Amino acid sequence: MKLQKVCNLIPYLCIASLFKSKQIVARNFVVLCTICFATLAAMIITIPAYAQSAGEACSPTKLTSPVWVSTGVGGAGYYLVCDGSSWVELFSTNAGGALTIGRAAGVTCSAATEGAIRYNAVDKNVEVCDGSEWALIRASACDNAPAFLGFPTLTTQVTSTLVTSDILQVTGMDAGCTTNVSISGDGSPSYRVCSDAACSSVLQNWTAANNTLNIQGNYIQLSTTTSVNTDTSFTVTLNTGPTSQDWIV
Repeated sequence: MKLQKVCNLIPYLCIASLFKSKQIVARNFVVLCTICFATLAAMIITIPAYAQSAGEACSPTKLTSPVWVSTGVGGAGYYLVCDGSSWVELFSTNAGGALTIGRAAGVTCSAATEGAIRYNAVDKNVEVCDGSEWALIRASACDNAPAFLGFPTLTTQVTSTLVTSDILQVTGMDAGCTTNVSISGDGSPSYRVCSDAACSSVLQNWTAANNTLNIQGNYIQLSTTTSVNTDTSFTVTLNTGPTSQDWIV
């Protein structure tokens, strides 16, 4: 701190003053140094003490910026901030670089704190503020990655003609799970979802839009328009969650 540097210089200024002024007598020297050291003592008293651990009392009027407290080599330590009466830990790191999130006890989740994260020491979970309440961060327990769908290639098709694929059943997902379904490729492709192998009961009619659907155990069919040129193949790509498959026409 700049204030500390000034304090460190005062004793040297006292001594330098003695040698620069040949007319200073011993009594004046004592008076001068007394004033200097009294000023030094007063300045030291006004310097806010750095906190050592969370929970210690603090004065926000003296030090409002976060304070880094080193606890060892390798960058280990923690950041503290004054909440108005005591020091609160923001986060800490160990010598290996691992980050420990603060508990943010007493912090209310609101629009002002949306996006903040904290550690819940009671439930042993990491939480995020969604703008209104602290929500648990957890991995999805739902397997929404279906098995690969192998649509057979269509050959010797008439040009500029709307064609459809085989109707294939979706498997490999957890029951009740939804997944994102999208389609792209040549010939203005689209897809539909049915509840039976004949598509007599349609759940999602022909569309090219991205949708979040429950497709486990249901059936998907693709369509596209063939090329205007002969001997030209089109490729349609169906994306179902993290799985993608091509249909060649």
